[in-house]
Amino acid sequence: MSTSSVDRPLQPGHRAPNVVLNAISREGKIALDDFRGRSPLLIGLFRGLHCPFCRRHVAAMAQLKPALREKGVECLA
Repeated sequence: MSTSSVDRPLQPGHRAPNVVLNAISREGKIALDDFRGRSPLLIGLFRGLHCPFCRRHVAAMAQLKPALREKGVECLA
């Protein structure tokens, strides 16, 4: 990533950088590029289940997941 892209935050319509993280529900890694061009993606960034606020938001996201999937939106937390 170039310095100029780090100096300015992403704006609506900009392409998100590929983020690669360890998967917790399976072996291996999950990359943003795995979803690119396949479907809209809702990404939830949470500190962890030790955080009471994050725990509430994870539960809320889990409840929304079936309705979002029905509309073709993938969820990733």
